[in-house]
Amino acid sequence: MKNLLVTILAVITALGILMGCNGKDGVQGPAGNDGKDGANGSSAMTSCLKCHTDSNFNQKTTEYNFSKHSYGTTRARGQGNRFCARCHTNEGFQEITWNGMPWAAAEIPNATKIQCQTCHKMAGFDFPGDTVSSILRVTKPVVLNYLNLFDLNGWVTPTMTHDFAQGDSKVNNLCSTCHQIRGATSFEYTDTAAGKLVTKPFAQMAYFPMGTAILPGDTATVAKGNLKKPTDSVAYLTGRSFSVHDGNQSNVFNGINAYDFGTPITTAKRHHAGDNCTTCHMNAWDSTAHTGGHSLIMNVKDESCQACHHLEDTLKTTQANITALLNTLGDAMVKRKIAKKTTNATTGAVSYSILATGDFYGKQYSTNPADSAVTYANLTTANKTDTGTAVIKYINMITYAKDADLKNRIGRRWTYGELGAAYNYGFISGELSKGAHNDDYARKVLQASIDWLK
Repeated sequence: MKNLLVTILAVITALGILMGCNGKDGVQGPAGNDGKDGANGSSAMTSCLKCHTDSNFNQKTTEYNFSKHSYGTTRARGQGNRFCARCHTNEGFQEITWNGMPWAAAEIPNATKIQCQTCHKMAGFDFPGDTVSSILRVTKPVVLNYLNLFDLNGWVTPTMTHDFAQGDSKVNNLCSTCHQIRGATSFEYTDTAAGKLVTKPFAQMAYFPMGTAILPGDTATVAKGNLKKPTDSVAYLTGRSFSVHDGNQSNVFNGINAYDFGTPITTAKRHHAGDNCTTCHMNAWDSTAHTGGHSLIMNVKDESCQACHHLEDTLKTTQANITALLNTLGDAMVKRKIAKKTTNATTGAVSYSILATGDFYGKQYSTNPADSAVTYANLTTANKTDTGTAVIKYINMITYAKDADLKNRIGRRWTYGELGAAYNYGFISGELSKGAHNDDYARKVLQASIDWLK
């Protein structure tokens, strides 16, 4: 008991000492003067809320619902194919913007359509996080998919990039990430000949005739200085493609990457050359026509456009001229037997389809009537929809059949010039604007192709 009392007294004594200690600096001095008030920061009520309001957000959503990015159905293609997912789905685009790959790592069965978060980084109207520099998901120079080297295992670290940005605005780099010529892709196919089931990967996108170097990633040829001439021969096989995939708006707008037959195609600086994609495709909203704004459909009656020209009439004239040149080039390709012409019996619409020089395995198509019974390897692509997930699956099958186009074939390998002319046809027709994005460049590309074939 005695020891317990001693211990308690010792603790009380220690606490008293600590409570009375002023530390090494002694007694606290008098309070100092208050500091001056700093400048007020920007108030969300006067800055952020100019845009970040429910009414404004609802308006943008209403406009966007008229955009094909919103109502289009191609996200199913992206759900079932990791190559398409990069631009056809919200999740796929977000993935490639942070991992630097040209395609998604795997199929995304539950992928959603393009939406606000696809292009904009914010997850919601989070004022502290939504700074100007973080609004767009992509601002850096764009990797050019068609000029970088792909192989069946993936792709080599990309070195070819292009900065589509205009001034301080980086929005063009966002748009051009998808609106460019697509890169090489590889798919699997099954050969059923003689009951043999063999699954192999193959490169579908094999030919991109840029300048005179033609094949992207052909470093050995370039290193030797042995660039392909327009008169050099080349095989174009069934199942391969050099399609731009209706996505080369950024290329046409900037006047780059058409085939030039060895002579660079140059154009004068255009009036709209310094504009952003949004200058036209997000101009004044027309609530009656549902154009402009976030619909991304150009409002041809915007007052800023009307100040210089009657845009609607200008577009009709421009597109009519380009359509005429496309038909002239198409007829020239038919005459060379690198394409065939088809006229729709109902609408009268004319189309031109490219004719390969060899079958899937490289066997050259014959033009001899005596060979009419010969069979060739064709690639049949069947789109099958998974009933459980509604995801589109691509099933590539090699089948063998007689050649229905024997009389239309060229009967030899193509030349790179012929390949370039056919590529240029798709380069301009597949871009869809029919000269609206760069009339001068479109005309010169088509005319150069027509002149070379003649």
